[in-house]
Amino acid sequence: MGRGVADTAGLESAHALVATAYDVTEGVDPDASAATTFARSHRPEENPMPRSIDFRRVPHPAARRGISTRWVPLFTVLGFLVLSESAVAQVFYDNLGNADVFEDDDIVSFIGDYASLGDTEDWFQGFRFTSGASGPVASIDVAVGNYLDGPGTMEFRLYADAAGGLGALLGTFTVTATAEQFDGSIKRGRVDEGSGGPTLAQGSDYWLMATAATPTIWFRNEQGDVLPRLWTPDGVGGTLNADTLAAAAFRVNGPPPVPLMGPTATVLLAGLGGAMGLRALRRTHPSRRGTTCARTSRR
Repeated sequence: MGRGVADTAGLESAHALVATAYDVTEGVDPDASAATTFARSHRPEENPMPRSIDFRRVPHPAARRGISTRWVPLFTVLGFLVLSESAVAQVFYDNLGNADVFEDDDIVSFIGDYASLGDTEDWFQGFRFTSGASGPVASIDVAVGNYLDGPGTMEFRLYADAAGGLGALLGTFTVTATAEQFDGSIKRGRVDEGSGGPTLAQGSDYWLMATAATPTIWFRNEQGDVLPRLWTPDGVGGTLNADTLAAAAFRVNGPPPVPLMGPTATVLLAGLGGAMGLRALRRTHPSRRGTTCARTSRR
């Protein structure tokens, strides 16, 4: 009798040990001893062993190591920041290039009234270009200089094309030529901000013409750009002559880019993205998380 009681106690102890092993190791130890195996097969019915494991609660190992959906908000914030910084101004036409280069040793066009130099010419001329985009014009960049007679104010006129001639006047731009002859500079003329600027259509032709009250010059482009030209030595209103010539250097610009976010919003979103990144690191780093173990369902 005493021996039978002792054996029962031993079996119960073995059963408790095996139950603990199930809770900690999430399953059966393949190296279990013969005593453990015997205890599992001869357990008392009043204290049954675990019969199944709920694997639905066991996370896949890759889920602890890889990039999860927690990173999506951070990447979204970074995307907005990139878009806000990458916006660029619209350009309708450009033969200056990214480096703003032009032929400063070869005059392409005399512009303005040369009476102060003893000549009778009043040069009014310009070039036809095809718009590469649609939208409002905000400014032009031109390579200009004065012709030995001090700074000169130049007026550039944007016309629609009418069967190869000047159509409706769409807008005017004023620049001051301050550089000396053969030492031109890039000058920017802007339209009246209140007018919103003339609107161009992609693929349509337009004329950029120039006039001045004093002797000035408009320099040739360095990109090899050749365009139709209209010109007259008799000033605005004179009979226009037509030919094709290496074009003067100019760029027609749209409005400046508008950032998707202001500086304050950018800083706030950057801080939010950093906080989300730190939180994601804390949640995924093993030292910041408790060990997740599968629990057995006891029936």
